[in-house]
Amino acid sequence: MDVPIMTQELSDRIEQSKADYIESWMQSMREQPGNPFGVAIQHFGKARAFAARNLAHVGLFNRVIGIGPEHTAQIDDIIRFYEVQGVPYRIDINPYRVSPDLLAGLDDYGFHESMFQSMLYGVPSAVPLDLPLSVAIQDVSLERLERFVDVYMHGFQEALHGQGNEVRLLGSALEVLYGHAGWQFCLVSVDEKPASIGLLYIQDGVASLAGGATIPSFRNRGGQTITLARRFALAAEADSPLIVGQAEAGSVIQTNMERMGMRTAYTRAMWTRTRPSRT
Repeated sequence: MDVPIMTQELSDRIEQSKADYIESWMQSMREQPGNPFGVAIQHFGKARAFAARNLAHVGLFNRVIGIGPEHTAQIDDIIRFYEVQGVPYRIDINPYRVSPDLLAGLDDYGFHESMFQSMLYGVPSAVPLDLPLSVAIQDVSLERLERFVDVYMHGFQEALHGQGNEVRLLGSALEVLYGHAGWQFCLVSVDEKPASIGLLYIQDGVASLAGGATIPSFRNRGGQTITLARRFALAAEADSPLIVGQAEAGSVIQTNMERMGMRTAYTRAMWTRTRPSRT
């Protein structure tokens, strides 16, 4: 099957898939007794605002996805939502869903572009893997869950340096996700030692590459490519016609996704608030 041509409708579908897997994950977190992660979710029409008060430094869980020109008049409501939550956040902007008024409104409220991210898409297919004897790829059973979580936490230690409590809580957030509908975990081991992991989420026919990590000492040994190939195969087995993911522009992750046949759909801009509103 050929990779479809990019359209606004397809960009909406890609953004929706991102919001879907974050909401699925955060709903599983919010369902825990006492809401230990401090999760709050609010919909503003098609836009969704996510917050996790006790994971304030994890950008994945503190963001707005799906905002468009129709939300220009709701920027103030979004700001109030996050003022109540008390966490830093960002607003993801899809270039297919902007208008001069929306961008001017964000600027008036003190937001500015702070980061860019490549959104990629492709068609899942089974990819033959010629693995050396020292490397193994496995779908994660309950018995291997602890190893999977350990790799995930090691992968985030650099990004969350000095936030040890959040690293541990992030591991707990992954544990509560295990076994939920639509989710699949895979683990790469090198010399029988856990090295790389990948998450896949499938909803409404769209397979989302929902995160991954590699222990620093095992980087540049092909683990990430192997987890991508396994997730492509799982998506193909589920008859998903579309697989999507995201990566820092120009990163090794983007290069690996493109080697799997994925294309850049668009560059998403992330806006953060750094000053008060203009009055």
